[in-house]
Amino acid sequence: MRKAQVEAVAAELSGILNGNFLIDEVAFTPSAKPADVFGRDETEHPPRIVISRVIPNAFVLGGHKLAIAQNLLAPMYVHASLKYERALASEVGSSSKSEDRVCFESVKSIDPLVLLPIMNGDHNSAWNARKGRMIQCVMKLNRPELLRLIEVELRFSKTVLSRFPKSQVSWAHRRWVINFFLTSLEGAVSHKQLSDFFFEEKLVVERANNVRRLNYAAWSHRRHCSRSPDLQSAGLLSHSLVAREISWAATRAAKNVSDYCGLHYIQSLIRRMPGLTREAEMLFVVDLIEKFPGFEALWIYRRQLFAAALEKQKMLFQEATNTFSRDYGRFLRNSCRMKQNHDVVAYETGCITLRSELSSTVRWVPRRIAKSSRSESRHSKQAHFAAAYRLWIISLATRSLAEYLKITASGIAKAARTASADLVTHSFCTPGLIGDVFIKHMEE
Repeated sequence: MRKAQVEAVAAELSGILNGNFLIDEVAFTPSAKPADVFGRDETEHPPRIVISRVIPNAFVLGGHKLAIAQNLLAPMYVHASLKYERALASEVGSSSKSEDRVCFESVKSIDPLVLLPIMNGDHNSAWNARKGRMIQCVMKLNRPELLRLIEVELRFSKTVLSRFPKSQVSWAHRRWVINFFLTSLEGAVSHKQLSDFFFEEKLVVERANNVRRLNYAAWSHRRHCSRSPDLQSAGLLSHSLVAREISWAATRAAKNVSDYCGLHYIQSLIRRMPGLTREAEMLFVVDLIEKFPGFEALWIYRRQLFAAALEKQKMLFQEATNTFSRDYGRFLRNSCRMKQNHDVVAYETGCITLRSELSSTVRWVPRRIAKSSRSESRHSKQAHFAAAYRLWIISLATRSLAEYLKITASGIAKAARTASADLVTHSFCTPGLIGDVFIKHMEE
């Protein structure tokens, strides 16, 4: 393939990508013939198919779908990279480089800032140059034109993500464009525009997750959007919306039990909504563990839920300690009531206790290790994960208790040691285990 042909095809693609903003999907195919891409039956082909005038089988565009022949990628990428480097060198050598940062518009035949991300979604320099181009346009465009520019940029990044759904740089650029939209039009963004943006980002993330499983980059983008303070101030992240997000993520997690990214997204939503209970999530993950034994992602998520419940128990214990320091008699009365009905604490922490977790996982731990346990069967993995989980929660509960004892021991009198041990024992719902740790520490 001659250099002139490559340059001509690259110019054609640049014109198509810059002129057709409705392209929503790009694919690299062994052959870009319309019959190979859309099928041999021409009646099923989309209308107004566009092919290269220089090399007929170089690319094909139809129905907002662009297919590029794989044998064209390497020479075209090299050619676009050279164009980019030359334009960058001319910008560095220019005395007015701050004003000419839009720069690559001077290259009439090829726009490397379009071709390079299309062929390499992680081309950080090209994405940064596109940011510079947008910044230069802020002072030159009115509000409708600026909205149009942002819309075009988001569509282009969506097109790139159709081919590179795990590209961290592409997702980061999309977040930058959204922040650019919110800051450049500060105070002029309507409630409907924010709602439309959030809904569009949901669709983009869902498509990326459908294309590639275990897509941490896409889930991180969705988590970033759900944390947006602009959405919170506009009232878009209501309790019902978060509940629907959790339900959607839980449904997807049930179909992809090895994908921890969705479970992590659920956990981030629960942390941000104090009114949501973790009990339902613990029941959900326990049910998945029962149905799909041997998946480590589910056990990791179970650890996160237990750690969150333990953190709340620590807060309750801190409140009880503060009450004791102010009124010892009231503290003793409260501790007696808690001793009679220690399930109150278990209820307040979502019924996730050390005792319940140890009892629910004991059946997965074999009493003795058989020779067959070394196999890679799911049940042997389940036994391994269950044993590791039991050791982990015991260690975490013990460390958490010791941490709080260092803070409260100096203020607890010797006469109150027994009552304090009962309080901690019942708050953690593990008589004999945590209580012994407490008494041993106080005696020291």
